[in-house]
Amino acid sequence: MTLAHSGTTLPPSSPASGPQAQSYWSKAFKRLRRNRTAVASGVLLVVIFLACFAAWPWAAKMYSQTDYQHTFAGPSVKHVLGTDEHGRDYFAQILYGGRISLTVGFLAASVAVCIGTVWGLVAGYFGGRTDAFMMRIVDVLYSLPYILLVVLLTLVFGRDWRVLFLAIGAVSWLTMARVIRGQVLQLKAMPFIEAARALGLPTRRILLVHMLPNLAGPILVYATLTVPQAILQESFLSFLGIGMPPDYPTWGALAQQVTQINSIANDWHLILPPCVALSITLLALNFLGDGLRDALDPQSR
Repeated sequence: MTLAHSGTTLPPSSPASGPQAQSYWSKAFKRLRRNRTAVASGVLLVVIFLACFAAWPWAAKMYSQTDYQHTFAGPSVKHVLGTDEHGRDYFAQILYGGRISLTVGFLAASVAVCIGTVWGLVAGYFGGRTDAFMMRIVDVLYSLPYILLVVLLTLVFGRDWRVLFLAIGAVSWLTMARVIRGQVLQLKAMPFIEAARALGLPTRRILLVHMLPNLAGPILVYATLTVPQAILQESFLSFLGIGMPPDYPTWGALAQQVTQINSIANDWHLILPPCVALSITLLALNFLGDGLRDALDPQSR
């Protein structure tokens, strides 16, 4: 007995209607988007970056123009944030100094992340005496005040923005090295690393191809948290007068200049802008770093 052909065609077979498999990064991005504080911080950081970097030609032209007939002028239409003791537009100085502070902070954080990642990767993978020797160096450097090391490097090589971000980065990688080392110790016991070693793959290939991509999450999180530390260190050193050269009006240097003025109470509009800009940027970076940490490692919440 056969069934008559009805002339209708059945729909093509489709895969199961269950949820599609999502990658690690897509899930992390969805978790990050649900964190409104982190998203708002990211948007705020984009606005700050665009303001400081897009207005660079105008700020570079205006920040050094003096007008001694309008010194310590309050906020107005012509001068949004007023003028300083030399009659220079203070809003232009904030934008000009913001680009320098952000650039030095991000470059210093990049140096710290690179050194800390390589140090922790080598120490954790090789282990044994190599690990013990390298981590004892980290312990010794931890016991030294970082300001003293930065000051010594600055005195030896001179006060320059390149020397400053290299000096800050050279003393900010210690925590990064410890974190990466701990992650490498866990990865080294994973089956795919043991299989790669059993196959006789070169050590360089194991480190760069198999381990480093699996460390992208922790590296990204701690890089985001290292940037505000580097910016704060640069501002603090500039506030002490041992950071950037005098012709670089960073946020810390601007706040330091205001403290030398006798009439701070009357010229409050000069002390607030650099401090507010620095505080908002640091808070936004920290909130974004916390959001990335929760998104990339949900178990940490």
